[in-house]
Amino acid sequence: MPKDPMYLDEVDLVAGGVIQVAGSGADLIGVTSTGTRQIMGVTPSHMIVYAGEGAYAGGGTSNAFTVTGVLSTDIVVCTVTASTNASYVVKAVPTTNTITVTFSADPGAATTVAYHVARAVV
Repeated sequence: MPKDPMYLDEVDLVAGGVIQVAGSGADLIGVTSTGTRQIMGVTPSHMIVYAGEGAYAGGGTSNAFTVTGVLSTDIVVCTVTASTNASYVVKAVPTTNTITVTFSADPGAATTVAYHVARAVV
């Protein structure tokens, strides 16, 4: 089945390749030398460097999740995706290799927290 060019995940681009707006000659999306897709003309301030989920068995209102590579200067966004008790993330603090999440209440057993870690582009 041929690929549908309307969906970027179905378009094969190689390093240095671009997608152009038909007839305009304007580059829309390009691929960096490392293979990362990037919107042309946009310089991001941060890039997502880690994303995943961590498990917590409950029993308190905070937990330290190990995420190897996280730095204290990163920006972390977390959300509770599963829990026994109603709770939400009050704050998420990155330190070296760790994200410490504070909950509004004990989330209980079988808690799952999803996270995205953004790092400043240098």
